[in-house]
Amino acid sequence: VKGNALIFAIADFHDDQSMQWSSNALISYLYGVKHEFTRDKDGQLIISPLKIEKHQVGNQTIPSGYFFQDEAENISAVLF
Repeated sequence: VKGNALIFAIADFHDDQSMQWSSNALISYLYGVKHEFTRDKDGQLIISPLKIEKHQVGNQTIPSGYFFQDEAENISAVLF
């Protein structure tokens, strides 16, 4: 509806406690990044974002970064 926010609310109930391990996959798909955690020589935590170009399972490939795709311009949020 014009002038209103479009929000998707989704939940993963396909298995016991599935929302605990599927949320990371959803976040990496929506934003197109994952994070690498390392420590420098002084033990300081370094968090580095790594861009994800696509997601692939078997022969099926989809682009990553849903919120950055042209088709998602009217999506205000995804609640999980």
